[in-house]
Amino acid sequence: MKYIGNFMVIAIVVFLSLNMKVLEAKAEEPVFKVDASSYTETIPRGNGSLDIDINKKEIIRTEYSLTSFESTLDKVDLQVTLDKNLFHFAEEPTIEVETLAYPQTTKIEYTTDGINYQPTKPALKDLVGFRVSCNGVDPDLAGKTLMVKWGIMPNEDFSDTQLNKDITPYDASYSQSTFKLPDGPVYLVRGEDSETIFDHPALHMNFFKEASPVKVNYENTNGTEIAKNDLISGRVGDNYQTSKKNIPDWDFIRVTGAEQGVLSSETQEVTYVYQQVKGAPVTVNYQDVNGKILAKPTVLNGAINSTYKTSPAKIANWHVKEIRNKETGIFKSTAQQVTYIYEKNKAAPVTVNYVDNNGNILAPPVKKNGLVGDSYKVEAAQIAGWHVKNIVGSESGEYTTDPQTVSYIYEENNTDKKKDNDQGMDKKDPLQEKLPNTGESSTDGLFGILLGLMIITTEVLYLFKYNPK
Repeated sequence: MKYIGNFMVIAIVVFLSLNMKVLEAKAEEPVFKVDASSYTETIPRGNGSLDIDINKKEIIRTEYSLTSFESTLDKVDLQVTLDKNLFHFAEEPTIEVETLAYPQTTKIEYTTDGINYQPTKPALKDLVGFRVSCNGVDPDLAGKTLMVKWGIMPNEDFSDTQLNKDITPYDASYSQSTFKLPDGPVYLVRGEDSETIFDHPALHMNFFKEASPVKVNYENTNGTEIAKNDLISGRVGDNYQTSKKNIPDWDFIRVTGAEQGVLSSETQEVTYVYQQVKGAPVTVNYQDVNGKILAKPTVLNGAINSTYKTSPAKIANWHVKEIRNKETGIFKSTAQQVTYIYEKNKAAPVTVNYVDNNGNILAPPVKKNGLVGDSYKVEAAQIAGWHVKNIVGSESGEYTTDPQTVSYIYEENNTDKKKDNDQGMDKKDPLQEKLPNTGESSTDGLFGILLGLMIITTEVLYLFKYNPK
């Protein structure tokens, strides 16, 4: 029987060490509350952990309860010692004990050095730990509970080297002199009259800081966003990895910033830079209505989906009549053409005048119209009794933007007078007929007449002188 009893004790010890429900028999599961969130953890010999965001500066509250089951609650001690290097008490410890049927004593003592305890409550900033003792006897303690509560916070200078790892913020232990399991009496002894239920039933916590997110940008060479940016979040100390995106019609050319690294409390940015895929050219033509090229075509190039804008060429004496295809648009993967169709400008008229020497109008003026650069040709009008004596201006040339004038200067024809003069000169003087015909000119005739008169006069004088009667 002795060996059987020892075997049972060993089996129960193993059961208490390994079974997560060991607290159900002798102590309620400690409830850990982090502000609005509530966690329930069973902690066999220090196992179990919570993730706590240190940036939120939350109070971590622990509610620890001991409940008896058909046993005597006697000589219970709960001791909590804080790791002062990393944490401080944010709320003072309190105890709640249900009224027992028989007298009992429950007290709480405080320590500022982790060694010496006193009932006087120190300032919260100096508190390092506390101890709760309960001594009492009650033959019927079923469901009776001792509740202990306290709250802690990480220190302001909590080291980043302590992030993302299990930390025990405090050591906690309690002992009880006698204990009865529901299925029979078992005694675990430490020393003469006490046993340690847990050496260090402490909550393990994983403290972390939310890191500043890594912003991943996708931009063109001008810094314009071409795709929605990404934010990579996590905890300080976590690794991050970024990657470029495949963006239609864009080619990746470079990246600025660290594509991979470690999250920190500092802002980090990674920018992937792209350039647009080249589009097919846009050819701009300048032609007349017959398709004749008036100016050298212009070829526009640009990235696909970027905007192009065309404009007409300035061609002297021509204006745009129509435009074929869109003057503005976007570059595409296929070639495009824009054609400006021109026609000549209207020229100033060429006015043709018909006047005499005195500027008198002999016939209504004629106005000839055409297009700049076209040829013109004018001619004299047939006016009865008049003939062209002179021409002022060019009878042929090109139309221009300036008015031009061509004037035909006429002279009246003298046909009747000339005929009379000709007839008078044909009648011969009788005296002249007696004289030798020395020529056909009127001067020669006159000379002959004078010569004849001189001869006659000489003969008359001679007769009077030498033949007087």
